[in-house]
Amino acid sequence: MLAERTLSSRLVLVAVALALFCLGFAASRATVTREARPVMSGPTRVVDGVTVGFADSEPGAEAAAAHDLLELERAMDSLSIERTSSVARLVGTPAEAAAMDGHAASVIAIERASGVPLRRVAIATDPVSYSPSAADVTVLEEWIYATAAREAVWAIERVSLVWRDGGWKVSAIAGAASSGDESLSQLRSQLEFPGVGDATVR
Repeated sequence: MLAERTLSSRLVLVAVALALFCLGFAASRATVTREARPVMSGPTRVVDGVTVGFADSEPGAEAAAAHDLLELERAMDSLSIERTSSVARLVGTPAEAAAMDGHAASVIAIERASGVPLRRVAIATDPVSYSPSAADVTVLEEWIYATAAREAVWAIERVSLVWRDGGWKVSAIAGAASSGDESLSQLRSQLEFPGVGDATVR
């Protein structure tokens, strides 16, 4: 009888120990899974129709440069000075937003006369410099017109960013559309892009 009680007690202890081991193993796996989850470069949210919320990292800066450039250009494509000003204040520094306001009217006038692109796409990004507080990124774009007179134009833009108020802000944009006769392969040969660099923007 005593032997049976001793055996039962041992079996209970073994069962409890096994249960605790299983619980600890499951918890450790959950912790490892949480820690291994990759950090997203963004965007994380939409404000007034504009994608924002990019990580303070080099991939985050690249994504911010491509998205912000396209958001500013598409705002001008709306042919609305008010929309352009609103987007510029959201994604740019105060100085850059003021500069955008200063030439928005002339750009919109040109687009009214010559036509607005059907679509703008960021093809690739090339980080020129990066620190947690500032970055320079080259963005290769395609402006698609899909008309008989002009099908598409490639453009290379240099976007300068600064980290302000918890996010990347455009501090300057330099560059110009290249000749529509220049091929994509010729443009890409001018820069050393790390890959396709799809900005995954609409």
